[in-house]
Formats: sequence, structure tokens, C-alpha cells
Amino acid sequence: MIKIPGKPEDYTDAQLNNFLTLADVMATGYHSAVSAEVKKGDTVAVIGDGAVGLCGVIGARLLGASRIILLSHHEDRAKLGREFGATDIVSERGYDAVKKIMELTNGVGVDAVQECVGLLA
Repeated sequence: MIKIPGKPEDYTDAQLNNFLTLADVMATGYHSAVSAEVKKGDTVAVIGDGAVGLCGVIGARLLGASRIILLSHHEDRAKLGREFGATDIVSERGYDAVKKIMELTNGVGVDAVQECVGLLA
């Protein structure tokens, strides 16, 4: 983390909100990629299409993942996910999602999983 120069009144509300996003969800999403030990060339599954999951896609891309499978149930978020680097979208849930990922990877599976929802299995 770094200190933002100046005082809060030097910035617009929109700029301050952007700083908050960078300090919170972007850092959390990137941390999910680091914690999953994403490496160059990996195939990664990102579970969750909220702000943290979408930032997890960015984190996986920054760490060099070659394939990023985003589990998403929302068309608008899936579109953003693709813009951020997701190569595939899986909208199925539960075991059907696992089956779909196995189909997409020709039975190999993924190298890393980023759980960005916060739910218990």
C-alpha cells in the first residue's frame, strides 16, 4: 500500500471511490491469485463474478495465466470478465460446473482455483 498524495479534499468523490476500490477489492482479488499460486501458462478457475472475482481475473492475468475460466451467472459481469481477461465463462453451478470445466479442459482440470465468493462448500 502507498499513501495517496495530498488531502481528501484534493480529490473528487469519484476519485476517492476509485482509490477505495483499488485498496479493497482489487487487492483482495489479486491476493486470491497469489494465494492460489497462479503461474505463467496456468489454467485457472475463478469462482465468483462479483467485484473481488472480477479483480481475481485481472490478478490471474497479471500473473500470466493463459486460460481463465470465470464461473459467472450474470451476463453483464461475464462480459466484464471477458474484457478483464477471462477466456471462458461457465454458468453452470455445483457438479454441473465441475463437469463443464472438465469438458473445457479435455478432462485435465485446472492448475489453480480462486474462490472469490466466500461461501462454504
